Amino acid sequence: MKAQALRTWATVSAVSPGILASIMIAAAAGLAATLTTGPIMLFALVFGLALNFLGKNERCKPGIRFTSSFVLRVGVALLGLKITIGEVASLGWPPIILVLVAISLTIIASTLAAKWMGFDPRFGVLSGGATARVPLLSGVRRAGYASRWRSDRTVSAR
Repeated sequence: MKAQALRTWATVSAVSPGILASIMIAAAAGLAATLTTGPIMLFALVFGLALNFLGKNERCKPGIRFTSSFVLRVGVALLGLKITIGEVASLGWPPIILVLVAISLTIIASTLAAKWMGFDPRFGVLSGGATARVPLLSGVRRAGYASRWRSDRTVSAR
């Protein structure tokens, strides 16, 4: 029993610095998004790029690896539950086509920009996909298409 408790404590203490760094980046991104009304994903990507060196730090590496795999997957699954197919279908064809074209163009442009700046093209796909959906959904809402949604459903700006 005591040996298992020691192993558990060793695991927790090994991942804690990286998890704390990830929490601090997420909190800073949330604060910046709140103060500027910009997309939180964009700020998280910028702060993550600025603090990329922490992923090479031996103390932070296990926790960052944990948050970038397990925690990120759980977050993406929860985000996918937020917008249902029925909500998207209720908008009609014009805004759906607009959103698909705009997201595609954003991902293509960010992939080309990543290649041009010397990054892996997959990074461009990631950053383009992360930042494309938020402004487009708020633009659809401003255009009046979201008025057909039920009153208990809202489009989040983040």
